[in-house]
Amino acid sequence: MTSEATMQQAPQAWKYCYWLDRERFETLRMELAVQGKDMRRAEKNPCEAFLADIGCAGPECWPVICKFDARPWFEASAFKDKTLVISSKPLGAAYEDCLETAITPVTFKPGRMPGRAAREELISEPEFLKRKPDAWDRFPRDMGQQIVNGLARMGPRTPKNWDDLFLSWTSVHANFVSPRFRADDETAAPYSIGDSLSISSCCVELFNLLGSCEKALLVRPCTGAAILQALERDRYYLVRLVKNTKRAFA
Repeated sequence: MTSEATMQQAPQAWKYCYWLDRERFETLRMELAVQGKDMRRAEKNPCEAFLADIGCAGPECWPVICKFDARPWFEASAFKDKTLVISSKPLGAAYEDCLETAITPVTFKPGRMPGRAAREELISEPEFLKRKPDAWDRFPRDMGQQIVNGLARMGPRTPKNWDDLFLSWTSVHANFVSPRFRADDETAAPYSIGDSLSISSCCVELFNLLGSCEKALLVRPCTGAAILQALERDRYYLVRLVKNTKRAFA
C-alpha cells in the first residue's frame, strides 16, 4: 500500500518551536516588551502556546493537566527546566541555536495502520523500552478509565477499555522511537499510527522531547490538543527537526 502526502512548503513554516533557558527567555521577554509585544503564557497545557502569534510554556505548566502523560517525557528530556516558546515567525539569528522544530500542516494519508499484534511488537522494541520514562507506565488506571468513558461520547470507534487505549498511546510514541510505519514519500517520516482520540501527548513529538535523530516526523494532535483547538483534529503536521536537517526556516 502507498501513502499520499503533499509536502510543498511555503517559504515559512506555520510555527517555530524554541527551547530557552531562564536567562535567554528573560532576554526575549524584555526584547518583546520593548516592542510592545507580550507572549501568551500557557497555564494548564503546553499546547496553549499555539493559540497566539507567540506563546510560551514554562516548566511549571507540565504538571497541571499533563502530569501523568507528557510530564514524564518532558522531565526525561534534554529540555527539563527550559521554557518552550512557539512563534508564528522566526525569532531571529540570536535564537537560532534554540530552534528545535518547525511545524507545517500538510495533506497526508497513511498507507496503513497497525493492528494489535503490531502495536504490541512496537512497544516491546528494546530501544523504546530503554527510552520510555518509568513514570509513563504509572498513569493512574482509574483516571485512564474515566478518559475512556469520556471518549466514548466523542466517537463510536474509540478504544473500549483502558488497556486498549494505553496500548494505542504507547505504540504511537514507540513508532517514533523505533519506526516501522513511515511515509512512502521523500520525507520517509515516521507517522502517528492512530487518530486524535487514540493519541496522548503529541507534544513529545511536536517539540522533540524524544531527542529524535529523524529529519522529520508526521504528527497528529492528541485528544487534548484537539479539544483545546490548538491543532486540527486528525490532521497531520509535518515536524521538521531543524538541527537534524541543518536547514534554516526563515
